[in-house]
Amino acid sequence: MTADCGPAGEGGERAERHPLAALVMLLGTTVALGLSIGVFTPLIAARLDRDGVAPLVNGLTSTVMYLAIGLGALLAGRVIKSQGVRRTFLAGSIGLGLTALLYPALPTLAAWFAFRALSGGFAALFFVSTEVAVSLIGDPARRARNLALYGVAFSVGFSTGAASWPFLDPLGNWPPFLVVAGVSILAAGLAPFLFPDARPPVRDRPERRKQPRLPLRAPMVIGFSYGFCEAIVTALLPVCTVRLGFSNDQVGWFFVLVVGSGLVTHIPVGVAADRVGPIPLTRAAASIALVGVCLPLLHLELTTIILCCVLAGIGVGSMYTLGLAEVGRRVDIHTLAAANARFTASYGVGSVLGPAAGGLAIMLLGPRGFFWSLAACLAVLSAVSFAAHPAPAPTAPPVVRWRSPIDILEFDDCT
Repeated sequence: MTADCGPAGEGGERAERHPLAALVMLLGTTVALGLSIGVFTPLIAARLDRDGVAPLVNGLTSTVMYLAIGLGALLAGRVIKSQGVRRTFLAGSIGLGLTALLYPALPTLAAWFAFRALSGGFAALFFVSTEVAVSLIGDPARRARNLALYGVAFSVGFSTGAASWPFLDPLGNWPPFLVVAGVSILAAGLAPFLFPDARPPVRDRPERRKQPRLPLRAPMVIGFSYGFCEAIVTALLPVCTVRLGFSNDQVGWFFVLVVGSGLVTHIPVGVAADRVGPIPLTRAAASIALVGVCLPLLHLELTTIILCCVLAGIGVGSMYTLGLAEVGRRVDIHTLAAANARFTASYGVGSVLGPAAGGLAIMLLGPRGFFWSLAACLAVLSAVSFAAHPAPAPTAPPVVRWRSPIDILEFDDCT
């Protein structure tokens, strides 16, 4: 079967393309899994703290999870290549649900270390499979917008889950984990009907590729920087600001500013990236965030910290979307899964190293070390983004063949 730009397919005229329906339903499953992860992540930390586990050991369990995400992402690329997007998603969502049931069944610290590693590996399967599916659905000229919608969907689900766990925790040992398992398995149950499947044809050969591969160094640095900055802010913003004399209520508002400013600008940045390219937007985002984190270093007061939170949220909040969109421009669809897996792995590495580097900076420089560590990372990202050559915009969407309105059978390049 040769590639063409018409609505061809095994079913002839009966084969229809409904990328919008597939995207909407995929976003629905993303919200569900985001909610599950949002309940689960703070719940584990709170339970360990309540059991008297030292903060350092508690933090190490998160480190294990991020390491598992990085390693699992590399495995996910191979799984997608052999099994397709849908089966990879099913493995991730079912695995997350079943792992959640292990925590209350075996509540020991050693076991929970292992369970967090399992959770990270299954989460990686979920992340990479959904990212690849979003990149394949619809017109590549709108890839950044679709990825921005995906980021918002996950953020909405995660935020809802994070806000819900305090109400679930008092219900007892099992109920919160049953909710996590139920939502994850519900998403898995809907996936065969709602989730698009996609993988390169088995007959594909490298010589059939029409779009040359470009270096992925710049997108990898973007993914690493996002994970580095996000993990530092999540883990150390309360430590830094409390040591500077701010109250817990003020710290909560600082988080709201960071998350809110990033969420509000997510979709506009994605739409703009489709027009001007992800790399130019990354240059602007890194510069804005760098200015923001430098303000408290120049003059430390409440106003500069508020500005820092807003500017850093705007700049860093959309970097994951921009990096994924740039990955999609630099590789063809037959190598997209492996490239997305490498990007997610770079995010995992940054998430592991960020808190360690930020904590060391605070030890050596005091609370200002928090801002110095962010500034150093953003300065490197700015230099890399300005040195990088933007990838060309896609010229035409791939031909996607559907067995049913939301079931992708196979696809070919049409560039």
